[in-house]
Amino acid sequence: MTVFYGYNPPFIGGKQKIMSRQEDDQLIKNDILQLLLTIPGERVNRPDFGTRVRSFVFENNTPQDIILLENDVRSAIENFEPRVDIEFLEISTIEDDHRLSLKLVVTIKKDPQRRLIINRFIGQQ
Repeated sequence: MTVFYGYNPPFIGGKQKIMSRQEDDQLIKNDILQLLLTIPGERVNRPDFGTRVRSFVFENNTPQDIILLENDVRSAIENFEPRVDIEFLEISTIEDDHRLSLKLVVTIKKDPQRRLIINRFIGQQ
């Protein structure tokens, strides 16, 4: 049974040229990724929405910087993603590739047995 549904990029899908509808796990994953990759101030009328993840990609990050970034990500998810609870979050730098590695495990509040896993490299590819 579908609990959550909505529309997410890409908005044009398939041969029918209609909006792409997503449900449950895929929708929540994409919403979290949009939150993580949005820079605060980028969204009109929502200056607090987003994280500073993209600004850490090309920096020489210290362990303290990574802790600050993890706290930023936790805060953003807690404030803007009411459907999930964070179970595990780890961010690390891949300096040779100028990328960040993000590992995130969340549980769905309406169904705590369901876990979503997001493993993502952020930065130059």
